[in-house]
Amino acid sequence: MSRKAAFVAFALVPILALASAPFAGSEARAASATAIHDPQSPSYKSDCLTCHVDVLKQTTADPRVQTFHNAMLPFTPGYNPRKGAQNTNCVFCHRAAVDFTQESGAELRRAVSVEACVSCHSRSGPGPVYYK
Repeated sequence: MSRKAAFVAFALVPILALASAPFAGSEARAASATAIHDPQSPSYKSDCLTCHVDVLKQTTADPRVQTFHNAMLPFTPGYNPRKGAQNTNCVFCHRAAVDFTQESGAELRRAVSVEACVSCHSRSGPGPVYYK
């Protein structure tokens, strides 16, 4: 099997897992998506970028301005530019389990740990102050 075929086959694993869930429709997607994002679940997928690599490829309208993920990634603890983004970098900010049952972008945004932001963006931190 070629590298490209192996990559495509590996990339389909999460999709096939969702398709074989014992539920139907949106309940199946919510249950499966919640399980693969829950560190306590046997279905947990520990490599965030297997599915979410696009967040690092996004751009802004102004090429001089980085997206949030690309701007903040180098400041996450343990980030190594030689290795690139790792799961530990993702879960530094996205600590809480993601709630897919609401099917709302607002719910996904709440999965970002404000405590992670405060460590740098408070009066005692090195970044611009956003939290007092």
